[in-house]
Amino acid sequence: MKRAVRASLLAALLLAAGCAKDDTVLYGEYAMGTVSGRSIISDGGLTYDVAEQQCPGLLDTMKRVLFRCDILRRTGNDRYDIRLREMQSVLCKDPIEATSMDGDAVGDDPVRAISIWSGNGYLNFLIGIAVLNGSDTRHFINLVHDGASPSADTLYFSLRHNAYGEYFGAEGMEDAYFELGRSYVSFPVGRFIPEGRESMPVRIFWRWHAEEDGRPMKETDTFSAAGEIRRGR
Repeated sequence: MKRAVRASLLAALLLAAGCAKDDTVLYGEYAMGTVSGRSIISDGGLTYDVAEQQCPGLLDTMKRVLFRCDILRRTGNDRYDIRLREMQSVLCKDPIEATSMDGDAVGDDPVRAISIWSGNGYLNFLIGIAVLNGSDTRHFINLVHDGASPSADTLYFSLRHNAYGEYFGAEGMEDAYFELGRSYVSFPVGRFIPEGRESMPVRIFWRWHAEEDGRPMKETDTFSAAGEIRRGR
């Protein structure tokens, strides 16, 4: 009899657990956005207020973030409470004008644009650079705007990298061991769109290693990608 009672209680507990209410609107939302206090304004125009945080980091010390969250509830027009699951600070820099840049400081070392996308007036990159194993040298990434371009119908930019002499193929680095480091970076470019226009074609250039049989060579080629950017909200 006792065994039957225990079995009934266990079945009841399992049933209760299975019927526990979960009002979460959406799990595993990925987005990039701009931080405002304890909120994130996504590039899609939604405001996410952090009601719960399950990852390390101080959100209010960051400017741009790539994040994963669960959307808990809607609290207003285009506004939601979220459970923050992961976040990564994203480097955010203003583009440099080609006519006023310091070429030595900006550099022209190899950098790979692994992925490029736009949103809310930003050009976003997942970049790859060769990093010398064991080195603590800081690398600098910039986006250069070519305002003197002959075409008034397209915005032209070049992704630039200063490795301070520590890059694959550099003089004196023949026997050095490099790894591919990856990082996210955002540049606000909406201000380059002329008044009266909401969007504009864009072309981006970068210099990266040529390949032979799938292996990177010391020599580099110039690569480019084309797309469109829209003025930010």
